[in-house]
Amino acid sequence: MAPIDTQATASESPEFPTILGLVFDFLADRGVRDNRYAMQVASAYFRSLNEGQSRRLRLRAIRQVPSYSLFGAGTPGKSRVTEALVEYLDTVPSSADTVVSSPLALSPSEVPRMRSDSELHGLVVDVLFQLKSDIEAMCLWQPFWDEHHSLGSESSDVTCPVPKREPSVQPTLLQLLRDSFRHLGVEILREPNEGVGLLDFRCVSTSSGAVHNTCIESKLAHHEHIRAGVSGQLPAYMDSVGTSFGVYLVLWFKDGNYWHKPTKYQTPEDLRADVQAVAHEVPSKTIQVIVLDVTRKTSASRRR
Repeated sequence: MAPIDTQATASESPEFPTILGLVFDFLADRGVRDNRYAMQVASAYFRSLNEGQSRRLRLRAIRQVPSYSLFGAGTPGKSRVTEALVEYLDTVPSSADTVVSSPLALSPSEVPRMRSDSELHGLVVDVLFQLKSDIEAMCLWQPFWDEHHSLGSESSDVTCPVPKREPSVQPTLLQLLRDSFRHLGVEILREPNEGVGLLDFRCVSTSSGAVHNTCIESKLAHHEHIRAGVSGQLPAYMDSVGTSFGVYLVLWFKDGNYWHKPTKYQTPEDLRADVQAVAHEVPSKTIQVIVLDVTRKTSASRRR
């Protein structure tokens, strides 16, 4: 595999969503459905690529991930399975246009049936809270940061980590969402044209000929109009789609070190409580505000 340009990877990160999709495919082929384990493996592999590590070190990085039971200590052939996984991941293309999307692995009888927009919204909220827990517990912040943002001229060697812009984080969010819902009979559409602009993500479920929808609007916490998005932009999208249910997904970067915005809020919970209060005031709409903490964190191994 050709070496990854770490500066290009940091600015766009097409590799991470693609790697994540490949991990899900590899595990699904072996009967393993574990989102937490898949994201841990993808994150470890992504870091090893960004650091220009050899295949041997990529193998070591994945072996250090707390093992899923199928690959636990004493499992026959664990080493061969890990080598096969790394070999499979090494096929990852470096094209920014490539995002892996896999079909549902469950049979039609196993897929849960949504009977209303309200039921779909409840499922979407539950899955997003689990995704939030996994991202924060595993410190999966790397794909959301530009590690090599140049200070000053383009030729300057001085760089500083900064949050990526919204268009650059959406491919990663899309893959995380698609893989989280892939076994639940929910399709995730990215930015369909709803006549009022571009909706970030639309969750769609079909049951007995009826189509149910939930809208997801994502925003960076330091966006200038963070409150207006939940009071105006998202409700307009929801009206265009024909649903009363939505999710406002906010990414929090403020760590007091590399990033100091938003100045109005000190913690993710401060922001969530304020914006959720705004959402409650939107008439005839049910909007859940969820804040993902993607602040930069030091790994346990580097803290020693």
